[in-house]
Amino acid sequence: MPVTLAEAALGAKVDVPTPQGEISLKIPGGIVQREAAETQRDGVPAADGSRGDLYAEIQIVIPNSLDGESLELVRRFDKRRVLQPRADLKW
Repeated sequence: MPVTLAEAALGAKVDVPTPQGEISLKIPGGIVQREAAETQRDGVPAADGSRGDLYAEIQIVIPNSLDGESLELVRRFDKRRVLQPRADLKW
């Protein structure tokens, strides 16, 4: 499920197509790339007629290019960074 950076960071409700039609899926704030958002009983039907759960894998989408103001906002945000995403990488 493609989401914006703001939707992933802040949380959002997004419309998702399912086998039964479109639903509104709650994306929890702080979700990360490839994590799944889940909704119960909106998945594929089982042989007994019940429905499975639907898992939407998150894909955070960012623009290919940003204007000057947006770039400055990203730089300011990055300076406040508390995460060290590569701190645990080992060879």
